[in-house]
Amino acid sequence: MRPYPLTIDTYQAPPGRAPLEIEPAGWFNPPRLLAGGSLALRGEEPGKWLLTQADGSALTVHLRTPFLDPVPQVIVDGHTLHIARPLCWYHWLWSAFPLILLILGGLLGGLVGAAALAVNIRLFRARLGGILTYLVTMLVSAAAVFAYFVLAFAIDATF
Repeated sequence: MRPYPLTIDTYQAPPGRAPLEIEPAGWFNPPRLLAGGSLALRGEEPGKWLLTQADGSALTVHLRTPFLDPVPQVIVDGHTLHIARPLCWYHWLWSAFPLILLILGGLLGGLVGAAALAVNIRLFRARLGGILTYLVTMLVSAAAVFAYFVLAFAIDATF
């Protein structure tokens, strides 16, 4: 995913420093704060980053990732900054359609459905645009149903 621009009103950037950006969470890595195209200094606690201001003082930025959403909430001085609009309820509902496999297929269906849900949420954050996002997530959901039946058949044939 592409980085999101970040503006912090209380941050005084050193001269010649490029703008701040947030790199969304990946599958296996947390979100990261970029200052001038390179990683900012990590804080002592997970999810905390340090920015050096023009006067030499440090500003602590906390990146907190909501459930399944790769775009973090940015917390500076106790104030939450939203770098992207939260997903609407209908995005979550559309993305969660594969979870019906949990009801139909138990543990295996739940695992396949949860994986498809995670992919669908990332696709809604990928900025594909309107109808294309819904079509691609519908294909992911259909692929999850197909994968469930293939896996169920393979497990049944094996045992």
